[in-house]
Amino acid sequence: MAELVTAGAALVTLLLLAPWLALMPLTALAVVVIVYSFELIAPGEFLAIRRVRHAEFNWAVVAFLGVAFLGTLKGILVAVILSLLALVQQEVNPPVYAIGRKRGTDVFRPLSARHPHDETWHGLLLLRAEGRLFFANAHGVLTRMRAEVDRHRPKAVVGFWIDRAPVTNAQFRKFVKATGHVTLAERRADPAAYPNALPELLAPSSIVFVPPPGPIGTGDPYRLVAVAERGELAPPRRARQLDQEPQPPSRGACGP
Repeated sequence: MAELVTAGAALVTLLLLAPWLALMPLTALAVVVIVYSFELIAPGEFLAIRRVRHAEFNWAVVAFLGVAFLGTLKGILVAVILSLLALVQQEVNPPVYAIGRKRGTDVFRPLSARHPHDETWHGLLLLRAEGRLFFANAHGVLTRMRAEVDRHRPKAVVGFWIDRAPVTNAQFRKFVKATGHVTLAERRADPAAYPNALPELLAPSSIVFVPPPGPIGTGDPYRLVAVAERGELAPPRRARQLDQEPQPPSRGACGP
């Protein structure tokens, strides 16, 4: 209702009072604009942005200076262009962090002088690349990871590699038969690692997606998943079809 009243008042002002407003000196109109513009300048908001992320703060400052010196449209356009260039640079050259754990929590964050008491483990190096990896930035990420390894000198370096060729379930089954490999989904969970879990949930199983019958709320995610015990992931006909289809190495309980 308040929005309708405001819109109606603005419409009446434009239709009935515009001729009278046109008689006002430009100086008086400028004073009105300046007074209302003061409410848009909030240094506290800039400081709040800076506490969260410095890059966002820099873009906000650029937008403010652009609007102040170039005008509203040109200033916003400059800020948008610089933001896009910064985003492209971040995607092509994503930072690589050595991370540690915040004491008493399960939160991992970049190691820095701001958090000198974060937990690390002797001989273990945890690295995280910020952003997605693709052909344009993979080599640079690998180079920075090697630099971190050379700097920290961990006892062992373990890599995760994705095979270049597709692997079918039939081929993976042949690999399992030859090596005796057992996937995590085929092992019984350790009760010590899950002290509050129900005994039936410790059996070899996987979490699978279950299409809901209709729209559900975001506060009830467990209606989207179900526990599928070994052998329940696909009916025999679908399982035979999957044997001949290339599958990602981490597909459900059948993957590595």
